[in-house]
Amino acid sequence: MRHRKLLAACVAPAALLALGACSSTENAPRHAGDIDALRADPSPAMHTLAERTHDRENRFTVTKDTNFRMISDDWDRFWMIDRPSRLTFYPKP
Repeated sequence: MRHRKLLAACVAPAALLALGACSSTENAPRHAGDIDALRADPSPAMHTLAERTHDRENRFTVTKDTNFRMISDDWDRFWMIDRPSRLTFYPKP
């Protein structure tokens, strides 16, 4: 008797959940295979012709990092201390 009550207590909510979860509505989100959604936006993740938004942000981050690291080289070139002077009569080793 106790097993029947336990079984009924488990089966009844599972059955209600299964019946309620399979309903279809007009406002349901579209899935990836929906042809209308695909026709409306064939490449939803693409930001440009060849890059997604994340790819563009990564490229921007790498470019910004490279530019900031080049500042010291530019500073040395400005003060002309990036290489030794060639204004001598004696050969440099």
